Amino acid sequence: MHLKLNKISTDYIIIKIFINRKIDIYLMTVFRIENRVVSFLIVLAVYILALFVAAIVFKLTSSMHFLLSTFLADIAATIVVWLAGVLFDNSSVYDPYWSVAPIVILPFWVIVRGNLFSAVDILFLAAVTVWGIRLTLNWTIRWKGMHHQDWRYTMLKKKSPRLWFFTNLLGINLMPTVIVFAALTPAYFGVGQEKKFNFFTGIYFAICMLSLIHISEPTRPLYISYAVFCLK
Repeated sequence: MHLKLNKISTDYIIIKIFINRKIDIYLMTVFRIENRVVSFLIVLAVYILALFVAAIVFKLTSSMHFLLSTFLADIAATIVVWLAGVLFDNSSVYDPYWSVAPIVILPFWVIVRGNLFSAVDILFLAAVTVWGIRLTLNWTIRWKGMHHQDWRYTMLKKKSPRLWFFTNLLGINLMPTVIVFAALTPAYFGVGQEKKFNFFTGIYFAICMLSLIHISEPTRPLYISYAVFCLK
C-alpha cells in the first residue's frame, strides 16, 4: 500500500512537471513576438495602460502633496511596464520609459496647476522634449522587437537567476524611475510660475541645446549603450 502511494505521488509529480513544461512552452510560443511593428504596438499599448493606471493612482492620492501624488503615479506606471516585461519575458520594454516620462510629467505639472505655459516653460519643455525624443529614438533604432532584450539584462539573469526578480524590479525598472523623478523635482518648483523671459533664460536654453548637439553628434556613426549615452 505504501509503495503504491509512493508510485501515485511520483506519477503525480511527473504529470505536474510535464503540464507546467507544456504551459511554459505555450507561453513562450504565444508571447515570443518577432514582428517589429507588432512589438512596437504592444509597447505603445502597455504605455497607454501605464498612463491610465498612473492617472487613477494620482486621482486616488490627490489629497496628498502634489509632488508625492505624481511620484506614486510614476511608480504605479513603472509597475505596469515591469509586469508587461515579465509577461513577455523582455525587460527592455522598460527602456524607453525613463526618457518618455519627463515629457509627460513636466507639462502635466503646468496643466494641472491651472497655469498657462510661459515663455520660460515652453523653452524648458522644448529642451527636455528634444532630450527625451533623442534618447527614445536611440532605443527605437536599436530594438528589434519582443525577441530582442538588452544583452546586459540577459547577462544579469544568467549570472544570478535567483536574484533576477529583484534585479529586474528594483534595478532595471524602479531605480531609474526614482532617479529621473528626483532629477525632475527641482523643475517642479520652476515650471508653471509667472517668470519673464530674460537674457539668462536664453543663455541657459542655448547651453541645454548645445549639450544635446554635443551628445548627439558622436553617436551618429555607431550605436552606444544607454549608460554611455547618458554619461556623456
